[in-house]
Amino acid sequence: MSTVLADKAADAIQRSLAQSGGEGFSYLRTHGALDIEHVAFFKGLANALPDSAHGIVIETSQIIYRLYGDIFRELALRHPGRRDAA
Repeated sequence: MSTVLADKAADAIQRSLAQSGGEGFSYLRTHGALDIEHVAFFKGLANALPDSAHGIVIETSQIIYRLYGDIFRELALRHPGRRDAA
């Protein structure tokens, strides 16, 4: 899922900035593919944590998820009416 979302995000950001070519988007495009490995690694780490630490991991994940979404909400605010900006 993250591979598809990362590519779509890169495309939308690139369009919203009216950029041609792929300069500046390689991190986002390659990061989606790497997320498969990252999730497996994170799962192993999380499973090794004591139960008392799970709450902070969940809370931090929710904060990061919100901040990531804020990127796209900010793009939509800066480029109102453009469907490719969000």
